Amino acid sequence: MNPQLSVMTHIRGGVFTRADARACGYPDPDIDSLLDTGGWRRIRPGTYAPHQTLTLVDDVMLHLRRLFQVLRRGDPGLIASHQSAAALHALPLWGLDLTHLHLTTRSAHPGPDPVGTHLHVRDPIGPGITTWNKLRLTTPARAVAEVAATAPLAPAVALTEATLYAGLTTLPNLKRAATHLLSAGKGTHTRDFADGGNTSGADTPTHLLGASTATDLGKTIDSGKVARGRSIAGAGKVSRAQDPAGSGQPGGVDGLGGTGEPGEAGDPLARAMRVFGLASTESASVAESRLRLILNEAGLPAPSSSPPPIPDDQLVDLACALWFPDQRTIVEFEPRFPFWSEEFDDYASDAADRAFGATPSTDPDPPEPLEYCFISWTDLDTPSGVVDQLRSTFARAARQTGVHPFDPTRQRHPRSAFRRSRLYLSTATPDQPS
Repeated sequence: MNPQLSVMTHIRGGVFTRADARACGYPDPDIDSLLDTGGWRRIRPGTYAPHQTLTLVDDVMLHLRRLFQVLRRGDPGLIASHQSAAALHALPLWGLDLTHLHLTTRSAHPGPDPVGTHLHVRDPIGPGITTWNKLRLTTPARAVAEVAATAPLAPAVALTEATLYAGLTTLPNLKRAATHLLSAGKGTHTRDFADGGNTSGADTPTHLLGASTATDLGKTIDSGKVARGRSIAGAGKVSRAQDPAGSGQPGGVDGLGGTGEPGEAGDPLARAMRVFGLASTESASVAESRLRLILNEAGLPAPSSSPPPIPDDQLVDLACALWFPDQRTIVEFEPRFPFWSEEFDDYASDAADRAFGATPSTDPDPPEPLEYCFISWTDLDTPSGVVDQLRSTFARAARQTGVHPFDPTRQRHPRSAFRRSRLYLSTATPDQPS
C-alpha cells in the first residue's frame, strides 16, 4: 500500500474505497488483482481493507479525520496548509503540534468556525494550491516552506528531508516557494478558534509571506502578543522529545527551535532558509535526520556517504549506521520513522531494500573500523549527551591510532606561544660581524 492510500485508510478508520485507491494511483486491474490474491480484503461492496494491517489510533489519525470532515463539510474555500497539508501528503509529523487544524482561506466568513482550527486569511490565496481526492491543499513545496518558517528546527529539517527523499519537490523549488511566501508585506490576518470559537485576540496583523502573491503563514512571532490558547503553527504544546528538560519550550534559545541569532526569530524567511541549508539528502528516517542535525550543530565531522566496511565478526545493520573513515568509527542508531519514496510497491522486502539498501562503496581501500557507538531514539532527546558520547568514541579511536587531527579553531595557551618564541631565539644563529 502506498503512503497516499495509507492516509485515506487513517481517515476512514482502517478501510478505504475503490475511489480512494484510484485517486492514489491504483488502476482497476491492480485493485482487482490485490483483491483476488488476498492482498486486500473486501469489507463490503466498494470498501476494502489491507490484509493483516494494524491501524493505530494516534494523534496523526485523529488529526487527519478531523481535517477530512472540515474540508468536506465546511466552507468550500478552506484549504489545508502547514502541517495539516503535510499530513495529507503522507509526510512525517514528528515534533509538530497537531492539536490545531491549519486552514488557509481567502476571506473570513461569518458564523461559527470549527473548534480547534487555526485559520489563515489571505487575499489572494497565492500559488501552490492543488486538489487531491476532492480535497484542496497546498503543494508539498508550499507546505514545507510554511512549516520551515514557523516550526521548531529539528521537526522542520526532518520534514524537509522527507519531502526531498520522497521526490515530491527539490531544494530550489523549496527556496523559491519560501521567497514568494515570506517576502515582506502587510495586511495578513490569522484567526484561532481553539476555545469553542473564542476569537479573542484574533485577526492580529501578521508577517506576510509574500507581497506580490500575498500568501500567509499566519506568523505572529514579531507581534509580541499571543492570545490565550493560541497555537502558532506548531509552537503550542511541546512534546517531551522537543523539550527534554520540561521547560515547556521547544528546542533552541528563542523557544522556537532557532539559535537566537539576530534577525532569525522575527524573520520567517531567514528561518526557512536556515532549515533548507541544514537539510541533507542523505537521511532516510527521522532518527537519522535528528542525528545528522546534532552532528552539524555541534561542529562534529560529517559522516561518509559510503557504507561502512563491516568485519566478518561484527553484526552491523547498514540501514542504520554512519561511517566516519577519518575517525575509523561506526555510529549505529535506531531508524525510527523511515521516509517513503514515490517509487512504491506492495512487497515489504523490496521496499526495505530500496529505502535502506547499501550503495557501493566509493572508497577502494577503506580503513578498518576501530570503535563502535550506538545512539538510541531516546538518546536523541539530549543532544549534549549524544555529542559527548560521539566525542568520547572518536577520542578512543584516536588513542588507538595515535593520530590526532589538527583543530585550527582550538585556542592556544599564550604561555605556549611565549615558550616557542624563546626557544626560537635561543637556537637562532647570531649575526656574523662584518
